[in-house]
Amino acid sequence: MPKRVLIADDEEDVKDVMQMFLEGEGYEVETAYDGLDALDRVRTFQPDVILLDIMMPVVDGIQVCRKLKSDEKTKHIPVIMVSAAAKREKEGEAYDAGAAAYVLKPFQPEELVRVVERCLAGRPKG
Repeated sequence: MPKRVLIADDEEDVKDVMQMFLEGEGYEVETAYDGLDALDRVRTFQPDVILLDIMMPVVDGIQVCRKLKSDEKTKHIPVIMVSAAAKREKEGEAYDAGAAAYVLKPFQPEELVRVVERCLAGRPKG
């Protein structure tokens, strides 16, 4: 059974690239447009790992990560925060919120897959 990945990003092109590449690697992928949508989809899709953009409308990725990590039903799901290179200062905040890894945009799709695989194996990239 393929591992499930939830991608939450308000940039359609970025979300599409991540989805296409991860599906090509055999993952089952669901997407969300904003943080509130991501929280809803976590309950229905039950992902094995979550890719969260930090800057999203409604609820940002840091808030979503905190909420997921404070819930007994979702705290075990690794969260990979994704952010623009100019947002490097958010890295500490992401880890404090419970993120397992932090990836800067633009990224190489192969590197994203490696980070996903490490998180799924319980070896987050720090």
